[in-house]
Amino acid sequence: MSALSFGGSVAIYALLSGEFPVFLLLDLVRKNTTLHAYSMFNHVMFKDQLEEGKKYILERIDKARIRLIVDKVFNFNNIIDAYNYMLSNKQKGKLMKFITDDFIKNNITYLELRNALKLAFRDSAIESPPKLAYDYKNRISNEENTLLFMPAWDNKKYIGVKLITATPHNSARNIPYLNGLYVLFNAENGEPLAAMDAKLITNMRTAATSVLATTFLAKKNASSVLILGNGSLSPYYISAYASMPGIKNIYLWGRNFNKSKKVIEGLNLTNSAPTEVVSSYKDLISSVDIVSCITSSYEPLVHLEDTTKGQHYDLVGAYTENMQEVSTDLVASSSVFTDNFDITLQHAGELVKTFFEGKMSKEDIKGDFKFLCKDDAPKRLKQDEITLFKCTGMALEDLVFAGLVYEKNAK
Repeated sequence: MSALSFGGSVAIYALLSGEFPVFLLLDLVRKNTTLHAYSMFNHVMFKDQLEEGKKYILERIDKARIRLIVDKVFNFNNIIDAYNYMLSNKQKGKLMKFITDDFIKNNITYLELRNALKLAFRDSAIESPPKLAYDYKNRISNEENTLLFMPAWDNKKYIGVKLITATPHNSARNIPYLNGLYVLFNAENGEPLAAMDAKLITNMRTAATSVLATTFLAKKNASSVLILGNGSLSPYYISAYASMPGIKNIYLWGRNFNKSKKVIEGLNLTNSAPTEVVSSYKDLISSVDIVSCITSSYEPLVHLEDTTKGQHYDLVGAYTENMQEVSTDLVASSSVFTDNFDITLQHAGELVKTFFEGKMSKEDIKGDFKFLCKDDAPKRLKQDEITLFKCTGMALEDLVFAGLVYEKNAK
């Protein structure tokens, strides 16, 4: 009630629940409040609205655009039982849940997500075919945009598919770079179970997979991270690396210094590694243990002469053949790992260009995510080698995340 303005209105929903909200009468009177009880009678008592609604339904039945199936009949006196039956999700016409971003953020931690992903990469039953990517243009930009179709299934409980768009020009319009939807299905009967925002799933699982790979590839005493890129992924990468054991310092660089500051200010990290915004990364890069690149750069940001022995490079941003975040000399001088052998080796700019220049071959790749996660042993062979992990994302990661979210939401 403290947020209600003078002369405001309060609408009361869900009266059939039998639980009437408690208000202090004095607060209502002091603010000259108007109470509205919402029910179906707000609509059916108005003849025009009722006739318009009936017309909408009957026309679509007549044109076979709506097919009626009577699942169960309830007496009007048992309307509460009918409502509870719909909520049970056992009826023929299912109610598919939309699980909100707030629920996901408040109930999923990076630690449990990393553990779930690690176990999933050990499970040979999960199938994750190569993503289908289609490039398209629009009328406001000459840049190529991408539509991604990413299905996966575990041959047990779940089938899932992600439809997502990647639009580089959105950064100039203050619109998220990634947009889309994730739908989770019941593998036993094919019915849809829940939908979720694909942006949040993609951002969180991408950050979690990067940190998971880093736990296997960074040197034992790694304590500092430099993140290059202050786009939509940056707050998730900061949070994910802050959850990694041993990390004491995180640095963020972006082409727009003020934008980087706003990213940090928008975070709510407690009891974690301090995060500092830097205006230049060139002088800092050789002194950090981990460098994470999450940009959409077409030119190398890091060259071999910028590196130091024992570093780990986590490359995420360049997902097409003409994009590139580090030089081919750096790639060729590193022990290279990837998330998968199907798509990343064909589309990741740094790898494609290094292969084309003859500086390394596909056979030189040390392993994929299944190799990294096959056991808990570190996969770095020497403390002074430079390791590099390049990923473009897999539908398996989305399926694992969505299943984890759905099961938590169902409790």
